[in-house]
Amino acid sequence: MVAARWRGVLDKCLNKNRSDVTSRYLQFATVGKDGFPSNRTVVFRGFCEVTSGDDAKEVGESGDEKRRDGGGDGAFFSPTSAISGDGDSALYFITDGRSEKVEEIGREGGVAEACWYLPITREQFRIRGDVHLVNAESEASGRYQLSVRREEVWQRMSESARAQFAWPAPGSARCGDEEFASSSSQIDEKVPLPNFLLMVLLPTRVDHLQLKPKPNLRTIHTFGSASQQWEEREVNP
Repeated sequence: MVAARWRGVLDKCLNKNRSDVTSRYLQFATVGKDGFPSNRTVVFRGFCEVTSGDDAKEVGESGDEKRRDGGGDGAFFSPTSAISGDGDSALYFITDGRSEKVEEIGREGGVAEACWYLPITREQFRIRGDVHLVNAESEASGRYQLSVRREEVWQRMSESARAQFAWPAPGSARCGDEEFASSSSQIDEKVPLPNFLLMVLLPTRVDHLQLKPKPNLRTIHTFGSASQQWEEREVNP
């Protein structure tokens, strides 16, 4: 499959914005059980390939590719069934399996849209697509054959970040501060807690807006699940 042009544009944009710590954050919207939009800010962890091959790539937050073989560790997987999004340009994040967004996405996967504004270059990327959740059972059941284990993502995290997955359930009635402290005391830095999930977004539509040019430039990229190719068209901003 021909590489998506928007990926190269986004990689360059991220590189130009790397001095701004906020470039790591984007908004991630799902549809709530009540039918209303549900939005939150998440941390971008990197790009990953969803591929059936043994040779795969992971692209980190810096945009640098790291070639790995099928026996390596990382955060990408090979679905046993067909996918409708672009498997070469997937984005991944982490999330708590007890969170509302997991309910909204569904254990079997769902749809979402990410919105990324990068202030230095004044560009916005709205990335829509299919979302898949990866946990220990996903690998054990054979639903996904993970080329790289999710354990490595857990191990790369800071101690304070891992501790948040041992906190009382998000969205429940407020607990005392002592419960947050006590629940974080027995965390294995090697083995993820069961509620630690990878959240993988496979793009099907990317809306790229450039605010520096006058008039502004806007391009919409659409992925064809049948053709497995990207098409793009310029539209009015």
